[in-house]
Amino acid sequence: MESCERDLSAFQHTIGRLAKLSSGLVDRGHFDSSNIKQKQVDLESQFAQLQKLRQSREERLIESKKLFRFLRETEEVAEWIGDQTTIAASEDYGRDVEHVELLIQVC
Repeated sequence: MESCERDLSAFQHTIGRLAKLSSGLVDRGHFDSSNIKQKQVDLESQFAQLQKLRQSREERLIESKKLFRFLRETEEVAEWIGDQTTIAASEDYGRDVEHVELLIQVC
């Protein structure tokens, strides 16, 4: 995502330079001024759309990260519950005091 932001920032500077160049051409009365204006407007609108798409992608990636973190945590909890269920279902009550203390430590 950071590289995408850097690229967009670099393009923004380029679009700014193009805007200055196109306005200079139009101000000097270039023969194709209407076409230059239209191309600049199109370029700026496409760039704005690209920025919106980048923002949308970033939001989706953040949501995906949250989902995968949640799924990982649920798998860990499910595994812990399975381990605790196995320990709780055990019929082993210990043969002597030391064995009982060992079983208590395992729990």
